[in-house]
Amino acid sequence: ARLGSGTASSSTYLRGDNTWATAGDVSTDDYVIFQNLKSPGSSSGGLTQDTWVKRTLQTTPTNTITNASLTNSVITLPAGTYYCRFWGSAYYCGAHQARLRDTTSSVTLLYGSSELAWVASPYPASHSVGQGMFTLSGLSTLEFQHIAGETSSTHGQGRRVGSSSSGDVDTGDLQKELYCAIEFWKV
Repeated sequence: ARLGSGTASSSTYLRGDNTWATAGDVSTDDYVIFQNLKSPGSSSGGLTQDTWVKRTLQTTPTNTITNASLTNSVITLPAGTYYCRFWGSAYYCGAHQARLRDTTSSVTLLYGSSELAWVASPYPASHSVGQGMFTLSGLSTLEFQHIAGETSSTHGQGRRVGSSSSGDVDTGDLQKELYCAIEFWKV
């Protein structure tokens, strides 16, 4: 293996691609983010009891990974090693957990935290969050999935905050509703 040349300090390190980086920097080189971002007042989508449901993803604010894409909430990533971070809202569905599933190889890559979104008043929401590293040996399709202990058909993937109902934010004052995000850094 060829080692990089240069001088490291307490604030720099040699990356796996043989380039120097500054500690603490967040790089958008080889980075992609997918989200479920909707208009104010829009429903998030449902969760079904004891069933892994593919989370809705429809926006890609940043994508600098060649051959990474999103189609019908299915993520495609090229071969490589990745660091991934994700979170997914849940509402009125009891116990719940998110995961990242490689549907090409039928293997779960990462699990989110085990959480509870109570099904009794005042119906609190919660988020399953996860992070970790994994390696894909070839072009792969992935799904961001969520499972719940109770069916929540309209707002299971997160309750909207924009509406004219008491206690909600007026939709005229709201730009978007964000229900989940999943980020990948190719390392």
